[in-house]
Amino acid sequence: METSEIHIVQLFPDDLLGEIQYVPNRFYSVGIHPCQIDDYYDRFVERLRSFASHPSVVAIGEAGLDKLCSTNFGLQKVVFTEIASLTEQVQKPLIIHCVKAWQEIIALHKMLHPSVPWMIHGFRGKPELAQSLLNQGFYLSYGAKLNSESLRVTPFERLCIETDESAVSIETIYRQVAFQKHVPFSVVLKRANALFLHLGSDQNSSCIDAHTHRRSD
Repeated sequence: METSEIHIVQLFPDDLLGEIQYVPNRFYSVGIHPCQIDDYYDRFVERLRSFASHPSVVAIGEAGLDKLCSTNFGLQKVVFTEIASLTEQVQKPLIIHCVKAWQEIIALHKMLHPSVPWMIHGFRGKPELAQSLLNQGFYLSYGAKLNSESLRVTPFERLCIETDESAVSIETIYRQVAFQKHVPFSVVLKRANALFLHLGSDQNSSCIDAHTHRRSD
């Protein structure tokens, strides 16, 4: 089966100093990594806000909480809440970076009651954590380094696939998911990344990369 690729490329505030150019089969997410936050975060949030409604921007993030980075954790939560509010305004999914802050992310989800999907990117956690997040309504996105048991408990309607910073192709990861799920590759093409299936002109033959830092010009 011949496939095409659609990539959702991560842009951070420093990438948003000019116009976003249309490139076929390339879309964008715009966000602030928690490790980038400083006391002048408001200028970054405003920059994101000015690009959030752009038609090529299909998701907001990554944004999140990271207990291993040096940014004050309270400030991380303030910025995350502002970005979550932005997703409600533009009605686009939120891509989440989370390191050792699962209870806090779940608590914020319960408090904010988002109407848009929240997707955990690069999920590698154990199946118990996966099931807990799924029960709360989260989507889980898997890359090249995935927990097979967690992948198996994730239903296709909540399953996303990404390359993130990996050099592995998105098609290779799709095939890895098909192998681990014990389903044909064609089933993964049709059912995974349901959040973004509308981006492809042929929904049955596109490998969608839900989150990547790589641009192929």
